[in-house]
Amino acid sequence: MKFLIVDDIDDNRLLLRHTLESRGFTVQEAGNGIQALDLARVEPPDIIISDVLMPEMDGFTLCRVLKGIEQLKQIPFIFYTSTCLEKEDEKLGMALGASRYLLKPVDLSEFLLSIDEIISEHAKGILPVTGSALNTEPNFEAPHQVNIAQKLDEKIRDVGEQVPNEEKIKTLFQAIEQSPLSVIITDTNANIEYVNQAFEQITGYASDDVIGKNPRLLKTGNTPKSFYKELWQAISKGKSWKGELQNQKKNGEIFWELGHFSPVVDERGTIRHYLAIKEDITKNKQQEELVTYQTHFDVLTELPNRFLSIERLTQLLNEAQRDNKKVAVLFLDLDDFNRINDSLGHETGDKLALEVSTRLQDAVRSVDTVGRLGGDEFIVLLSSLEDVNEAGQVAENILNRFEDVFHIDDRDFALTLSVGITNYPDDGKTPSELLRKAESAMKHTKQLGRNSYSYFTDLMNREVSRRLQLEEQIHGALGRGEFSVNYQPQIDIPSNRIIGTEALLRWDNPALGQIPPLEFIPIAEETGLIIPLGKFALTEALAITALWQKKYSSHFRIAVNLSRKQFLDPELVNSIEAAIKSSGITPDSLELEITESVLLSGHSYIDTALEALKKLDISIAMDDFGTGYSSLSYLRSYPFSVLKIDQSFVRDIERDSADRQLISAAISMAHGLRLKVVAEGVENTEQLDYLKHLGCDYAQGYLFSKPLPSQEMDKLIESGIAERLP
Repeated sequence: MKFLIVDDIDDNRLLLRHTLESRGFTVQEAGNGIQALDLARVEPPDIIISDVLMPEMDGFTLCRVLKGIEQLKQIPFIFYTSTCLEKEDEKLGMALGASRYLLKPVDLSEFLLSIDEIISEHAKGILPVTGSALNTEPNFEAPHQVNIAQKLDEKIRDVGEQVPNEEKIKTLFQAIEQSPLSVIITDTNANIEYVNQAFEQITGYASDDVIGKNPRLLKTGNTPKSFYKELWQAISKGKSWKGELQNQKKNGEIFWELGHFSPVVDERGTIRHYLAIKEDITKNKQQEELVTYQTHFDVLTELPNRFLSIERLTQLLNEAQRDNKKVAVLFLDLDDFNRINDSLGHETGDKLALEVSTRLQDAVRSVDTVGRLGGDEFIVLLSSLEDVNEAGQVAENILNRFEDVFHIDDRDFALTLSVGITNYPDDGKTPSELLRKAESAMKHTKQLGRNSYSYFTDLMNREVSRRLQLEEQIHGALGRGEFSVNYQPQIDIPSNRIIGTEALLRWDNPALGQIPPLEFIPIAEETGLIIPLGKFALTEALAITALWQKKYSSHFRIAVNLSRKQFLDPELVNSIEAAIKSSGITPDSLELEITESVLLSGHSYIDTALEALKKLDISIAMDDFGTGYSSLSYLRSYPFSVLKIDQSFVRDIERDSADRQLISAAISMAHGLRLKVVAEGVENTEQLDYLKHLGCDYAQGYLFSKPLPSQEMDKLIESGIAERLP
């Protein structure tokens, strides 16, 4: 069974993905309603779980649109949100057709119970599909809009059979006058004989203004003439007609009406009058237009969104095939845009995005399309090209426009772009293929240093294929026993003794062979598999450490890495505490390594988890020190016990004076904060001697050993070093 999770917060999606995949379900993700709509139309899911407040298209609008699409309206829709300021929010969600309205935070067991209930209901065919009348294609008529006019017309026709003549006339007049619907009665020449109070209130015309005149005085000229022709053909033949008309009030204001028109016949069947009963549906039409706009345009920048950009690209490809021309796709990503949002707030980020959209539009031709795919991603579509090199010239022009700083709220921002370029027909023949490859080229640009552009190449194509293979193989790999844990020794520099090891995940796949952690860890993080993998690594590492403590030293330590995504697990601290108790080692034997990137998000749950881990007497280490931006402030603000100097600084310590100075300063600073220091990547005795001279506490690297399976590490500890352990 396949789920579609819709939420603009990555961490929220990851938590739900992990929860559902742990039950064996397949999961797709979307960051807003527009993306979800794209995915659902291409490959309809079995169940949709959506937040409410999201950019570009919110959850309520997404639900309304989906319930108006015939092939998608039966899909169970679950709101999972913290948005319920009033009970009306839940009522609206359920009225739109949702199967459940769940409030965050919800216990995961309760969440899964709701999922099981919905699956059961759906399987039995009893799941209600409500809200389908709130159809966005082609209009937003609610059921009462179709039926009120018909029922009033029936009431007028039937009233003569229910009461005497005098009472009938009085009742009939009162019914029409008090009706909230506009009523018009004309003669057979369509001259107005009567209008009710609702007509006067809605149109602004008094009865005396219109008696004897033709209803065409309300016409705007925007309603197709075919509508009126069809209307009169129907009622002149004694039939009724219903439809939407755009009219104008006395003051010139445009409004929409849903009209029910019918002839009034006498006892011999002769048409004596025509009756029109109309309801003002302007608000519904405005809502329909708003949804249509939101479906196609980015609300902030008013640029075409992902959905409309792909539509336009499809059209350009058809034209290019016909005219034997080329089309180029430029995938643009703002470098470090999220850092601005995180540090200065989304209001500043929104203003910056507006300025970006203006510069992009100024940098291309009027016939080209600039779209916003979402967040910090934009797209440029270039049509009718003779030479693909023209796309590179456009990219250079765009990059030149970004050389000038952006002025936002009396502050200057230097912003750069990374651009990836693909072209039709050389790189692909479908929008999805061109877009995917352009994104790969953009990522390649970032790897090369950013603020530039790259054309898609065969090498990138192989990288994309490799990525897809890894994503396919990693699912189920843990259950198939493909993952293992290796250990690299950590050496006490003054005594040259092994005092512990670092646990490192390894993946050996039958189809792909040994996959480096730099390849599989990012994929594990993106798919949510890092959470069960992290638990596996911790359990294995603690178990072997307990054996080594019994065999060699009760002070033997183990270091285990924690990913930022693992902090999304609400049971992280509890599971670590349980694993320690189960292994039998003391908490101070465990060191958890985190990188500065874990702290960059600023999420409070990370701070809470780190404090809780520290209270358990677990050591916290900052890994890869020196590669971030604000490491010193983090060392002072968080409960670190250990600092690990990145191997990139140790590597050139003999030749690069700047690296030596940085390491010396880092060691002095760490000791001043009462932190122990580990130098990574030590490969020769000269490096070790210099670190010893600087007073570094511990070392780790190939000089001592590469990462080894537990059995080989055990032999290394036992081979003459063990007797010198404390």
